[in-house]
Amino acid sequence: MSEDLYSVVCTGKLKDGFSVEDVAAALAKTFPQLSAAQRQQIVQGNVRIKLAKSKPRAQALDVFVALDSCGVHCEIHSDALYAAAKAAAKAATTAKPAAGAKIKALPATRPEEDERWMRHALELARRAQAEGEVPVGAVVVHDGKIVGEGWNRPIALHDPSAHAEMLALRAATAKLRNYRLADCTLYVTLEPCVMCAGALTHARITRLVYGAADPKAGAVQSIYDVIANPRLNHRIDWQGGVLADECGTLLRDFFRARR
Repeated sequence: MSEDLYSVVCTGKLKDGFSVEDVAAALAKTFPQLSAAQRQQIVQGNVRIKLAKSKPRAQALDVFVALDSCGVHCEIHSDALYAAAKAAAKAATTAKPAAGAKIKALPATRPEEDERWMRHALELARRAQAEGEVPVGAVVVHDGKIVGEGWNRPIALHDPSAHAEMLALRAATAKLRNYRLADCTLYVTLEPCVMCAGALTHARITRLVYGAADPKAGAVQSIYDVIANPRLNHRIDWQGGVLADECGTLLRDFFRARR
């Protein structure tokens, strides 16, 4: 069984009764070797705990129980181990982190680059708005260049799957002549739905950056956790909230005008 199967993933959700302040204080006490930035990553979620190669199963149990005691919601790829970890966490009164366990930091954020491409996605969203479609735009970037772009067009194309992300993915795979989009980042103005999040996973997109959250249909963290679920064989690093106010305002103005 692969080492990755035992990896512990922090989902960004907190256990009932724990505040962000409670969790931060508990992490500082339980994991003193971590920096403040690493502890913040655990609270925000989408972080995988990298285990030492020796006895990964035992370490996964220890780390899960330790994080659970701090109020952090975690998951494990192996269903059997996940069940055992939950039982152990329920029975535990004290917990200590496993020796050798390390936080696998997410890729460094690139605010200027992310904003640049998100502004391009916003331009595409405005094209959708001009066509009477819900204003969402998406762009796929590879090696600093656009390889695919799209905007919502389900009405014009008579296609319920013609979301901005889907069209951008199709354009990118055609451009790169590969149905896999490794080392690519997709920028989209709205948190992807279940359909689009599933397509991103199948395409093996490396990174996702989105603007506004979608509290009604978001499949990254708002309603579902599709792209970083440890039970999937591919997990996508993601960053939300880039130019969120501008992306959200465009959507709100669109729907307000239609009422």
